[in-house]
Amino acid sequence: MSPKILVIDDDIDLVEVLRIILESHGYEVIDAQDGDRGYLLTEREKPDLIILDVMMRTEDEGFYIAEKIRSQPDIAKIPIIMLTAVCQQTGYQYKKNDDILPVDEFIEKPVMPDTLIKLIEPYPSIIAIDKMTGKVKIGGILETTDLILVSILSAPNHPGVAGKVLTKLGENRINIEFVTENENLEGTADITFCFKSEYKDRVKKLLAGIKGIARARGDKWYDNIAILVVYGPHFREKPTISGKMCAQLGKHKINIMGISTSISSISCVIRETDLADAKKALLEAFEMPD
Repeated sequence: MSPKILVIDDDIDLVEVLRIILESHGYEVIDAQDGDRGYLLTEREKPDLIILDVMMRTEDEGFYIAEKIRSQPDIAKIPIIMLTAVCQQTGYQYKKNDDILPVDEFIEKPVMPDTLIKLIEPYPSIIAIDKMTGKVKIGGILETTDLILVSILSAPNHPGVAGKVLTKLGENRINIEFVTENENLEGTADITFCFKSEYKDRVKKLLAGIKGIARARGDKWYDNIAILVVYGPHFREKPTISGKMCAQLGKHKINIMGISTSISSISCVIRETDLADAKKALLEAFEMPD
């Protein structure tokens, strides 16, 4: 199991932002929108660390909950990071104090993701659990090599454009190994896909023949591409897998050129020259089947 962090905050949007940040670093996140619910979860779940707001239903609810947690021997040693805007709202300056404010860290909102992670990582409860059970069990790792990556840039963002491009490729027996489409800042569409390098010349001719359909401003081509896929568990049961894979590749300086997910797999497009290092990095983070 991953280290478990409890976020107690009534700002639902902030909770979801914190969830994304923390899960991308391999932590499991549970949350409560008020102090009473947070205290009950603390007793029941015994989280490895708590991120606690102050001003929720009352202006000092977080202070009261911190004191209540510290008064119970079985949960008193759980690290508490108080993340709040109370100083901005009240004008008072608070600092951590074992007697008055019994928390481990007191920081003002907003906080940068890197700053928050640096505050969390040193705590023994987080480090110990990560060392003992940091690997997430998966079904396996797949790889596909000898690929070309093509991005069709600034195509019309209209229904059916991507379908027409992919249909044309399919009719010519070009198998697509990976595809994504997104709206860019201009409001047009970028369509990115991968295929085996043996089809490169044929795909170039096909794309040249459908310029009237795609009407894109241009395209980019990348040779020597590979796809790594982590698959296995239902991601609703283990929602940290996508973040853990991307974070692990980033830790080893491996650039991800494209990402696609399903309910039980995540595919990352990388340079083929990075493939060996990428697989080694993933084996550090994931446990393969026996």
